[in-house]
Amino acid sequence: MVNAGDSRAALIRAGAIEFITKEHKPDDADEAARIENSPGGFVLNGRVNGDLNVSRGFGDGRFKQVYKPG
Repeated sequence: MVNAGDSRAALIRAGAIEFITKEHKPDDADEAARIENSPGGFVLNGRVNGDLNVSRGFGDGRFKQVYKPG
């Protein structure tokens, strides 16, 4: 499965929609911890560095420069 930012994958099973991925939102506890453990990263008003409302996605290069895994 693949997930990027606020795009989600869904599965229709027996006529019911089942979301099979999770949105990467800054107000999620795990995502907030990941962001805040990044050099210079913080969550303010549910947004990455007070600006971006999606914590992982394409087209947010200036935020990617802050996060260095490891």
